[in-house]
Amino acid sequence: LWEVPGVEYIYSTSASGYSMAVVRFYVGQNEEASIVRLNQKMSANFDLIPAGASPPLIKPRSIDDVPVLALTLTSDRYDHFTLRRIAAQVHDQIKEVRDVSEVKIIGGQRRQIRVLLDDARMAAYSVAPASIVPMLEQENKQLQSGSFSSGNREFLVETGSFLQSAEEVGDVVIGVSNSRPVYLRDVARIEDGAEEPADYVLYGTGPAEKGNTPATTAAKQNVLPAVTISVAKRKGTNAIAIA
Repeated sequence: LWEVPGVEYIYSTSASGYSMAVVRFYVGQNEEASIVRLNQKMSANFDLIPAGASPPLIKPRSIDDVPVLALTLTSDRYDHFTLRRIAAQVHDQIKEVRDVSEVKIIGGQRRQIRVLLDDARMAAYSVAPASIVPMLEQENKQLQSGSFSSGNREFLVETGSFLQSAEEVGDVVIGVSNSRPVYLRDVARIEDGAEEPADYVLYGTGPAEKGNTPATTAAKQNVLPAVTISVAKRKGTNAIAIA
């Protein structure tokens, strides 16, 4: 990669199962031309990729990808899970603002449906754990099957649907026992709730807040759940106007 014109530094990080390299170009280099040259150099050396390794994924990053605005939602009534759902609605509204490039949600807990298998019941119904995942993947899809015309109008036909609730997940047929269908709810406990948090965003106040002293701050421990929404702008646009 040092052979690519305009490269200033290369940083590399490796761990078990992956390797990442950051290629930094000099200020003033043409971004599109630099990306093309980098892709060409990588493609010319694909034969050196070890067996079993996936092709490299190249993602451009520039100063315009740095957020120009961060909005933090906090509440003494709602938990991390609820704040994340509110932030998702705000996220969709911000994406519609002109000249907004990338919007990310940081913190909170996403919704997650967990399937907890019961070994004894699975053995009773002769169901193997490996057979459950393909069944769920097959049921959790929506495909376009075709279209038909009627009265100068065209109708699209779609088959299947995405699983929306724990009840729908439990209704998935995963096998047959004694000539009767076996549902997922027969061999597992299904929970619909928040995922395990990957990171935390918290909001707290210190002694400098009006009416606070070090003693009252320590006593209140006023730390609230929060979710942050970061907003990046498009290249060449005014950050102040977007904010």
